Amino acid sequence: SNSVSFGFLNSDQTIFGKYFLTDTRAIRGSARIGFSSMTTTNQVPTITPGFTDRYVEDRRNRTQGNYMVALGLENRRGRGRVQGIYGAEAIIGFAHSSIDYEYGNAFTADNPSVIFTNNFNNGNFGQGSDRIIENRQGNTFLLGIRGFVGVEYFLAPQFSIAGEFGWAPVYQIQGDGIQLRERMVNGQLERREIPVGKTDGFSLDTDNLNGSLAFMFYF
Repeated sequence: SNSVSFGFLNSDQTIFGKYFLTDTRAIRGSARIGFSSMTTTNQVPTITPGFTDRYVEDRRNRTQGNYMVALGLENRRGRGRVQGIYGAEAIIGFAHSSIDYEYGNAFTADNPSVIFTNNFNNGNFGQGSDRIIENRQGNTFLLGIRGFVGVEYFLAPQFSIAGEFGWAPVYQIQGDGIQLRERMVNGQLERREIPVGKTDGFSLDTDNLNGSLAFMFYF
């Protein structure tokens, strides 16, 4: 499974707002609340005796969530329609991801090796006696501080277009995960958990090099 990617909170997946304390200073906040659930199915031949031309269904259920918030202080300088903006904000994030598998052909004492999907991305299947049931990543946490600078141009008194660049040191840690597998051992179905180690890392990078712009409405 693919790890969940955070990114910075200046993309088209972000809810953004600000509240002015004075004419030149504002509190600003951003939030990303993302959740997805996707099911992939695949048809494989049945192992039932006498029904070699029939198929059963394998299923892969993937769920993941990505939640981030940022809170900061924005300052501005300039006159007329053009305003320069700068400031800093704190970022915190949380993400989770898991994949569950269901198979149409069950392991039994009479059928310790069965046909099942071994690649849901391209629909390939094969015969085997050991397969994955669940892949659950450890929860991921992110902490960062982002400095930003940009320009805002007012097309009307309460409507503007703005763009900014940011630079942020970010620390990210992913906890321990597990992989659950099943197999037949001496005529008995055995399920076992395989631990997946945690990861952590630090990054320092700029953002918004793709040139994203924002339209602002003031009330």
